[in-house]
Amino acid sequence: MSFKNFLQAHYEKIILAVLLICFAALLYFQVLVVQKVQNQRILDITNEKEPDSDYAKIDANKPDYKTEIIFSDSLTIGFTAPAEKSTVAEMMVPYPMVECVSCHSLIPAENIPAIGASKSGKCPVCSAELKPKEEAEGTDLVNNDENSNGIPDDWEKKYKIYSNPGLDSSSDDDKDGFTLSDEYHADTDPTDPLSHPTYVSRLYTYAVKTQAISGLKLKSVDNYGTDKTKWGASFSYTTKDKRSRSGTFRINSGTFDNNGISYSVVDIVEDTASSDLIVYIQAVGSTDKIECRRNQTVVDPNLRVTLTDTVFKKRLTYSVGRTITFGTNTTGKESYKIASADPATKTVVLEDVKDSTKTYKIGPQPDDTASSK
Repeated sequence: MSFKNFLQAHYEKIILAVLLICFAALLYFQVLVVQKVQNQRILDITNEKEPDSDYAKIDANKPDYKTEIIFSDSLTIGFTAPAEKSTVAEMMVPYPMVECVSCHSLIPAENIPAIGASKSGKCPVCSAELKPKEEAEGTDLVNNDENSNGIPDDWEKKYKIYSNPGLDSSSDDDKDGFTLSDEYHADTDPTDPLSHPTYVSRLYTYAVKTQAISGLKLKSVDNYGTDKTKWGASFSYTTKDKRSRSGTFRINSGTFDNNGISYSVVDIVEDTASSDLIVYIQAVGSTDKIECRRNQTVVDPNLRVTLTDTVFKKRLTYSVGRTITFGTNTTGKESYKIASADPATKTVVLEDVKDSTKTYKIGPQPDDTASSK
């Protein structure tokens, strides 16, 4: 049988054999691809990378061997290998950090000036003033702070909180509004909500300004005759429900309400310099006289004080002479009267309501003077 006759007799079997061979080859190729993909996934999960073709091993025995770890764009800490003939590089020394006493953020220890320094430092987070160190950093604090939270172990043992594994200097377990660090520096009981630093200690002055009495304006003065008690002062004012009203009132005769506060006319005098008539009004229950001039803004004689509460990040506004209360029945209440305020220096004097001999002078927060003008 010739080759031609063989092909004619068995061409179907030959074609089938060729197809089987192609199928086997494709199947083998597919197995190789799947295996390679699986190996790549394993490398991605384990973060292992195949070395580059030009990779050369580092000889750690060379004396000039050096490498570095980069933590951020602005912080690079290097370390070198130990003595010659060693094949293991020593561990990196931790970067020294401390806690800011104002914002309680971790900052580089180098931001706090050394003992005896003439200038204070600045917190890179809140810009608060950092005074120079008062005592040397020694092994005493390190050895006496096993949990590395900045609080000595002896003080934690004193208040029976040493065994708490998650104790953090910014924690406030007794919910009195003061952190563990605040309580440590004041030496108050961190487990008793009634024992804590004074609420005044967390206050700063944000602004001291005069306050216009909105909705009130003197329109005219009827000064016919010599008897001032018969003169009339015409006011436009705003009722408690925000409606505009007007009326004429005589000295010590009748009252009018402006934004919920009752006023009465107590005197009318002539300004010798301008010959204008000045009307003095007084809020019911107050002894302060308020000066009113025709078509001019009426200003409250009591200054308005805005205080910053650094714990709750709030600003509180009160008038001089006002009594303010902080705290709750659980944490203890403290009441203070705003005795005086100085707009020039932005200082406020608070007087303890329970003991008037105790006064507290509050000033602006460091580096906050520009923002509150």
